[in-house]
Amino acid sequence: MYQPIVNMVTNEVISFEALARWDHKVRGRIAPADFIPIAESRNLICMLNHQVFKKTLSDMRELNRFGCACAPVSVNISAATLDDRELVRHITDALEAYEVDPSLIWLELTETMALADGSYAHENLFLISEAGIRLALDDFGTGYSSLGLIKDLPISRIKIDRSFVTHIASNEKDRGIVESIGLLAKALQLELVAEDIETRAQVDFLSELGIEIGQGFFYSKPISARQIRDGGYIDISPPKKESLALP
Repeated sequence: MYQPIVNMVTNEVISFEALARWDHKVRGRIAPADFIPIAESRNLICMLNHQVFKKTLSDMRELNRFGCACAPVSVNISAATLDDRELVRHITDALEAYEVDPSLIWLELTETMALADGSYAHENLFLISEAGIRLALDDFGTGYSSLGLIKDLPISRIKIDRSFVTHIASNEKDRGIVESIGLLAKALQLELVAEDIETRAQVDFLSELGIEIGQGFFYSKPISARQIRDGGYIDISPPKKESLALP
């Protein structure tokens, strides 16, 4: 599934985040929070990461063949995968096989992962960046930040953790944290995205703080590649109601 990332000023979709879902024959759709820990505990997470990445590239190639404008897509990556010495080769081989421009791909990693000192993790971050793929720091503000290290990593986007966005309209401390993250992103010339936006009030407060890019159910639930294809290219009109769902 793919959730749009939106310019909240122009209401244009600027990219998507690929989200894995497990459609179980008996239990129905299972959320990542339920199956990702199992994959990690059984050493299947790297295999799952590669599968999701290739499925994303396959969908992007098909959308391009149908004449849909190709927006960048971000894909989450695990700590174990990031520390794989063969990661960059797997990525570049897949991009070539599916004929996808590296500049259309973002890889998202958590703050804790970025700060970890893996054998190959930091080297891979720079090699990935050199290959033309952009890197995003997810769940920002929830880890044990080392601002000096973040400054030195090839990160192009940081995503404000949902825990700070959820109560931004009613909690002054959350607003202060979001404002501080915004100033940090501006100082480091990083793109800033607010996650898990669900209400008009949240959009208004984020806009007041100068945050222009966001994603969440207010704009759209995750949608399938087929829904993107059938719509050609998704266009979001300025929201007039409390919530706005894409087709």
